[in-house]
Amino acid sequence: MKSPNVFPLVSAMMLCAGSIFNVQAASYTSTVEPTSGTGIIQFSELDLTPVTHFDDNGKVAVRANLTTNTQSDDPIVIKGVWYKSGVGTHAPSKAVIKLNGSTRFYSTLGVDDDADNMAEHGIVDYTVTLIKDNGNTRDVKYSGTVTRQGNDIVTVDMNVTGYDYLMLDYTTGDQPWADHCVWADARFYYTGNRPQVIDESDMYADTSNPNIINLPESGENGEEIIPLSSMDLTKITNGWGTVKANKSIDNNPLRMKGITYTSGVGAHASARVNVKLNGAVTKFHAVIGIDDEVRAQASNDPSQGVCNYSVVLRKQNGESTEVASGEIKYLDTKAVTIDIDNLSDYKYLILDFPEGAQNGNDHVDIANAYFEYVEQNSTRPVIVTEDEMVGNLNCATIMFSQPGVRYMHKLRSSNPDAVITVSDLPAGLVWNEKRSLVEGIIDSEGEYSYMAHVTYDGETADEPISLTVSSSLQQPVPFMGWLSWNVVEGDISENVIATVADAFVSQGLLDAGYNYLVIDDLWHANARQAGTNKPLPDPAKFPNGIKVCADYVHSKNLKFGIYSDAGTSTCAGKFGSYGYETIDANQYAEWGVDLLKYDYCFAPGDLASCKSRYKAMGDALKASGRNILFYICEWGVREPWKWGTETGGTCWRATYDTRDGWTGINGGIGIVQSVAGMKDLWPYSGVNRFNDADMMCVGINGTGKSSSDLVLRPAGMTKTEYRTQFSMWCMWASPLTLSFDLREPISAEDLAIMTNSELIAINQDRMGQAAEFVSEDSNEMQLYFKDLENGDIAVAVLNMSSSAHPYTVDFSKISALEPDTEYNVRDLVNHADMPIASNSLTFNSVASHETKVVRLSRKDRTGLPTSLTEALDNMTAIFDGNGLTVCLPGTDGATKRLLVSDPEGRIHAAAEGPEACFEIPFSGKKGAYIINVVCAGRHHSTKLVI
Repeated sequence: MKSPNVFPLVSAMMLCAGSIFNVQAASYTSTVEPTSGTGIIQFSELDLTPVTHFDDNGKVAVRANLTTNTQSDDPIVIKGVWYKSGVGTHAPSKAVIKLNGSTRFYSTLGVDDDADNMAEHGIVDYTVTLIKDNGNTRDVKYSGTVTRQGNDIVTVDMNVTGYDYLMLDYTTGDQPWADHCVWADARFYYTGNRPQVIDESDMYADTSNPNIINLPESGENGEEIIPLSSMDLTKITNGWGTVKANKSIDNNPLRMKGITYTSGVGAHASARVNVKLNGAVTKFHAVIGIDDEVRAQASNDPSQGVCNYSVVLRKQNGESTEVASGEIKYLDTKAVTIDIDNLSDYKYLILDFPEGAQNGNDHVDIANAYFEYVEQNSTRPVIVTEDEMVGNLNCATIMFSQPGVRYMHKLRSSNPDAVITVSDLPAGLVWNEKRSLVEGIIDSEGEYSYMAHVTYDGETADEPISLTVSSSLQQPVPFMGWLSWNVVEGDISENVIATVADAFVSQGLLDAGYNYLVIDDLWHANARQAGTNKPLPDPAKFPNGIKVCADYVHSKNLKFGIYSDAGTSTCAGKFGSYGYETIDANQYAEWGVDLLKYDYCFAPGDLASCKSRYKAMGDALKASGRNILFYICEWGVREPWKWGTETGGTCWRATYDTRDGWTGINGGIGIVQSVAGMKDLWPYSGVNRFNDADMMCVGINGTGKSSSDLVLRPAGMTKTEYRTQFSMWCMWASPLTLSFDLREPISAEDLAIMTNSELIAINQDRMGQAAEFVSEDSNEMQLYFKDLENGDIAVAVLNMSSSAHPYTVDFSKISALEPDTEYNVRDLVNHADMPIASNSLTFNSVASHETKVVRLSRKDRTGLPTSLTEALDNMTAIFDGNGLTVCLPGTDGATKRLLVSDPEGRIHAAAEGPEACFEIPFSGKKGAYIINVVCAGRHHSTKLVI
């Protein structure tokens, strides 16, 4: 879970849209005439166009001598007094006036009487600020709050001599209802030029400031200067807004500490600039910091306008050296000069600006940024995307497999034109050059390695690959279970846990494979145990403690999971585990915890800190003496698929929290966002290393808590959309985590979606492959395929559009399929056989937001699936103490793959062949086992208890 990161003001406005404007007829008992005379001008006489304000869809506006209400021509009245001159507006509103030598400003502040008199309405904060030195010096002269109910009136009368600008700022109180604020009887006293209202950006653009820094004309020794701003800025990764040349992220001149820089780049953390040096760069220089445009926010809140930075040089083989790093904040610039002349083996310079703890107003300037370049028949430096950075693999390099199980490792480079080869393969593995993958079977446990070579433009980078083959992997298949957050949140308790555990069994979820019951945030007491610092549960929710709950869950043959955070606090504000990793891990082990979901709220934004904190907990869990699955939940911000295994994690969230809707808004993650976040991560998935698309919402049907916000339409999805969610989670090899309310009855249709055994078999396939994204056409039809352990191929067609479309799967586009080969086709969503296909497969209609999933098996290997349902249903399995006999009558000649595993997916025996009966060596210990059989694209499983 991640705490919502939505701007409060925007959220409040959205919630109140259409009802913020509330008025009542205003009456008056006296009047105030405007003061006139030489050298006096009314505020209302100026051009008010640049004044910013909230307009509530045109219902309110900035108006001269009238209230903000555009539905009438009511005069300005405060506390029964009619002011015949002034400006009416609606908070939030801001006016910046260039004084042009003005000497005095006078006004009466308040909330107009036409605003309604209801409690909590018409509450406005005000600030009156004088500014000079082109924005570098600010003096707040008046600030406070005026209210409609209090009939507050504030008189502003001040000498403005010597100042350049006046800023009049109204902000909303607790909520933006009826905030009809006025600058009544407002006037300026001036000599010479009249004052004028300007855009705030024009204040920063005033070039009368002598503190301007231009780029040098050449380097120290006559080198050519290449500005960073002259390059292709579209390839910069940016956290918010649009990166601009020679402008801040808010499109103002680049200004830091009152100094204007005529060249540079404005961005917003998290931002990243990758520059390919191309061999002829001798030096890089820049001044980095936070732009002055955030002075108001940063001055009021020191946590705003703060982020980290690092400057890294990278070699062709991916080896990197950090040459500068630290923290930047408002009014704290850093000069960075990197001498690259003697570092010719470095190919890239990377400027990285991860978000700070708050990620608020992190307006990063890379000012006066340039490269010194010596022309020598060479290529000039260019900005490149992550995918264009050559020399490193764009796939996992730490791999896992089980003995006797088919292994597959798809090798991909970030450069599609690079050539990949391998060497030093262990016995049992071969290189498939056509598909650029390593495959095969290793029968013996152990630590193995091989080398991948990436060649491009005459240069070769070597990448070592490690492979652990073990029968005791922590997560050989994606875990399946239930998480409490979406529907329970803070109502979690031992009674809820017992009810949910019982429902796992009674609803058939345990039989379907779901076996982890995980409690999320808010199980905690208010503080740790005094003296020992051990974590404590809330005594009101868990009067008998966590261990009693875990024991009850275990009594149902389920696993028990718990939640914590790598920060000082959890996302919901309870105590985090930072600094207490060993204490917490040992306590979890004592309680009998089987899984830890580890969040990342209230923690540093940089990658190094993140990896360090996750490794600290991962190491503590390993040392606890209990096998606790480590579930990393940092939302994919820092690409944990590239480093999660190094910290002890075996799965990691790839997105922020999923919402119960097709399309998320304001940062919410609907199916649309899940697809965008997951579709290209397949090269990083595999056995014991799974990308997690977060909790599924099937079964919630719009009745959840936090799952119901940040979606485009009222929460909830169609059954077609829920089937798509379940289907794609299975194709991606994501953990399958339910989050609906198991305390309530579930419909047969919802239960059928989440217990679809043929789709679950795709998810739980022992080779651990994620679906490979193939293409998306002009109709928003996406094509995926997934390699399966027995040699079958799962194919998914996803319709992202709002209309139905026909679709033909061209087998030549799927590298795993052979041309002119007949395939049995099994519809996994509808549990139906389809006609045999060769070279293509056509769906006459794929409905809007529907996903078709089929399993293809070679007809020449498996034979026809005649009477296969009856044969699978009549399967027998007998254990005699020394071995296992499995028979499928009537299947002679049809190739079958048999795997015997425990409920966590660890393989204990395997067999393959065309015979109807198999004698399998098996010395199983007491417990439950699952026998999985695949034949002719059909999957069947049965439970064996010894």
